[in-house]
Amino acid sequence: MTATDLMDKTAATADVFRLLSACYYEPDKKMLQEEDLFGQLRTALNLCLPDQADLADALANSLENAPDQDLLVDFAKLFIGPDELLAHPYGSVYLDGPKILMGNSTMDVIVRYRDAEFAITTDFKEVPDHIAAELEFLYLLCYNESLAIAEQRSEDQKEWQQRRQAFIDDHIGRWIGDFAGKLRNNTQFDYYRHLADLTQRFINAQKTAA
Repeated sequence: MTATDLMDKTAATADVFRLLSACYYEPDKKMLQEEDLFGQLRTALNLCLPDQADLADALANSLENAPDQDLLVDFAKLFIGPDELLAHPYGSVYLDGPKILMGNSTMDVIVRYRDAEFAITTDFKEVPDHIAAELEFLYLLCYNESLAIAEQRSEDQKEWQQRRQAFIDDHIGRWIGDFAGKLRNNTQFDYYRHLADLTQRFINAQKTAA
């Protein structure tokens, strides 16, 4: 693989992390369609994980077919409450024990964010190990890695790649299977089933690629 090919693949991987992160916020069908999120997702997947690119189309079609209000209700039941969450989106619940928020694993996530100069915006009201935040963090690590490749900074490239791999191995890669299973089993819509499948497959592919 040439340096250009590696840079393109790494940049596409970064884009997939970013776009998947956006799917775990409250669903705004109009915004997602106007920004062509799933078209961008298909383009990125074609470069870095082509055998899963069709899931981008499945996501787009299933979102189009889901009634807006019912989808919002499902989102709340899965991720927000007020009742017991059907698919906890927090790493600590899976790594530190049921119903534990801000556990030891969350503290380690905070340290890794700080060391990589990743700052969560003030309008993000969730805890730091929410799946959307962890995916956004992986986007940052991957983006910095692709930039280092483009600028031929091999030591920086290696450092960002190692940070990315360590975060997958120590955090999201350890709990994505349990989370995706709960999401698939408890959602009312194919949209979240496809999202669970793609997120799990993409993270697992990153583990295998190490």
